[in-house]
Amino acid sequence: MSRTDPIRRDGKMLAIRSYAVSLFRVALVWGAVIAAELFVRQLFDTFAPPAPRGYGPRSALTTYAAVGTFVLLGVVEASRTRGLRSAPVVAILAGIVGHLLGIAATAILYFTVIAPDATKLTTFDMTGGWDEALAFSVVVPLIGALLAFVGALMTRAVSRAWALTGLQKART
Repeated sequence: MSRTDPIRRDGKMLAIRSYAVSLFRVALVWGAVIAAELFVRQLFDTFAPPAPRGYGPRSALTTYAAVGTFVLLGVVEASRTRGLRSAPVVAILAGIVGHLLGIAATAILYFTVIAPDATKLTTFDMTGGWDEALAFSVVVPLIGALLAFVGALMTRAVSRAWALTGLQKART
């Protein structure tokens, strides 16, 4: 029966812990970006709501912003780590953190501004209300992981193309 070397085992645990902390720190930054997007959207829905049939442009803009954020997250994370695996992990963590922060900010806005005003309360319900805020918290991180992986794949493809054409050597 062989025993593992305690120093080697502790070194591996330290490396895993260090890597996890690094991923979480990056996810906190991206989570703040996602929370800001959610909060700005909620501010517009509260103070400048679209016409009853005018949700198309607002919906398209917020969708494109979310897609762009997650793809950019994948590009940046793949460039930072030179790998594909960390981008979806960071995207899931960032999506969860961002939505938790977004829900907290929405709750503060809801109880201070929206709930006391019947018109704003009706608008809040028309724009999705709590159902949308909570349901998106589950769905968006998963879709974001896929989009971040696409961004990471794009980074890998560009990196390989540079290596084949010799542009990377000329740059350095």
